[in-house]
Parts: sequence; C-alpha cells; structure tokens
Amino acid sequence: MFRSIMAALGVGLLIAGAPPAAQAEDVLKLGHVGGSGSAFSIMAQSFASEVAKATNGRYRIEEYGNSVLGDESALLDAVKLGTVDVVITGLVGPMPGVAPETGVLILPFLFRDEAHAVKVLDGPIGQSLLDGMRNHGFRGLAWGENGFRQLMTRDVAVREPKDVKALTIRVAKGNIIPRIWKDLGAAQVVELNVNDVYEALKSGRINAQENALPNAWGYNFFDYQNHVTILNYIYSPLVLVMNNDVFDELGPEIQKTIVQAAHGAAQASRDFVAKQNQELITKLEEKGTIFITDPNLAAFHDVLKPTLIELGSKYGEMVENIRNNQ
Repeated sequence: MFRSIMAALGVGLLIAGAPPAAQAEDVLKLGHVGGSGSAFSIMAQSFASEVAKATNGRYRIEEYGNSVLGDESALLDAVKLGTVDVVITGLVGPMPGVAPETGVLILPFLFRDEAHAVKVLDGPIGQSLLDGMRNHGFRGLAWGENGFRQLMTRDVAVREPKDVKALTIRVAKGNIIPRIWKDLGAAQVVELNVNDVYEALKSGRINAQENALPNAWGYNFFDYQNHVTILNYIYSPLVLVMNNDVFDELGPEIQKTIVQAAHGAAQASRDFVAKQNQELITKLEEKGTIFITDPNLAAFHDVLKPTLIELGSKYGEMVENIRNNQ
C-alpha cells in the first residue's frame, strides 16, 4: 500500500494546537525491469511527472527500475499483494501466464504495423483486456510500447527461415517465443533472464537474441552482435498496472487523474521508441551493423502457419477481430 509522509508530523502539530506544516504526501512505489533510458523508465518517469503535476504534489511516484525489486514474475506477485503499488511490465514475459487473455497480443505477425497496434490497444479490445486484469489482482491502466521485436545475430545473416538453423538463440522465459524459434528450426533455443544475455553473447554461448532495438542498445548487446534482421514479428506492448486495493482507495477524481497520467506515460513510451528506432539505425550502421531490411517474410509466415493456427485457437474470434481492425 502507498505510504503517507508527514502524516505523523501533521497529527503531532494538530495535537499541539498548530496547523500542519504541509499537506501529507502519499508515495506510490513503482517497479519495473528496464534500465536507465529504457522505454520502461521513460514511461515511469512520465507517469511520475504527470501524477505529481496533476495532484499538486499530493502523490509522488518512487521509481525502482533495473529489476531492483525483482524480475517481472516477482513484480507481478508484489503488485497483487500490495508490496509494490504500481508495475510496468511487458507482455513478452510472465504476464500472459498471470492474465492468459493478454497472450493474444504477442502472437507473431498479428499486427500490420505500429499504427494498427496502437489503434487496437487504445480501442475497445485493448480496454477490455485492461479491465479483465482486475480479475487477476491488479488494475490495468494503459498500454505503452517497447517496440517491434527484431532478430539480432553475431556473424550470421538471416534472410530465410533456413538461415535460422545456424542460430543458438536466447529467448525470454515463460512465453510463446521459445516455441516460435524451435518451430523455425533454430539449432538451440536458450531461455535466459535478460541480465544474463550480455555475458552469453560475449562468451559465445549464444549467437543470437530477439528484442526491440532500444532494449538491445540499452543492454549493450551490440558490443557482440553485428546483424539485425527486420522481422517486426512480435509487437511488444508495455502495460502499467496498479494494485486493486490501492486504486480503489484513491477515490473517483484521483482515479481519473491516475488513468489520464498513465495514458500520457503510454504515449511518451511510444514517442520514445519511434525516435530511438530511427536514431539507433543510423548509429548502428555507422558502427558497421548490417541491417537486413528485406527478409523473405512470406517464407517465415509459411513455416509458422500451423503454429499460429494452433496458438491462436485458444483466443477464438479475438485474433480475427484484431487482424481485421482497420
């Protein structure tokens, strides 16, 4: 639960017959796994700024990034329990295991482009998924963005599915991505926490990983990878969630303010990712990174078609409703 600072001071002064020195300040603890300068952190900082401004400092957000409060599984447990008030998490991780209906959003090749993804997430489908999170122990406030995921390799150029056979690829734990790369024929699929990827690339234990460009840059993975295949194969939403009880205690007006701040923070993450992608492509090309911008996407679709049918079947009409959203 959030903490009230100066409350005790205020009570003491009232007992003494003097007015309190200042209004009590309620502090909300926010956790995420992103590093400094990541989309996670940009979203957190924007949320903190908007909340402070809209409430005249009545509420303050304390940011705890870089997994200092635990990995994403621990953070989701914490926000349900109330030991952390607010969490920003990705969908490529444990969230679909906690709120299974959200897994539809990370089906490969679901979204045509960013505009399509934003329209879905900011529309009735996205709102219904946020509303459903209440049944899992927390309140979904807004969808942000971590960018489309690309394939990044060390000394391997991937243009066709057959090229994937040369990859020992790191993937995040606890989601559908390991299945995707196994079905594409990777030599080995290695599930690692993100904080272990740098050393795995450095040592040669892996020669590939898939990620959004800003994430890979933030973790310095390009020290040991020099090819990027632009697949745009999974869109990576971020979602800002709050403990149910904390949200309910805020009252209607502050709840409205919190939701508005969350949407502002979501847009800040999208703006950041769009800007970063453009800047990073230029920086990385100058450093000698080879971008493969014309892979045979039709061939990737063909190989994965049976997998996508199977994975999508559990979501019923939702998949087609998303694909047909204009």
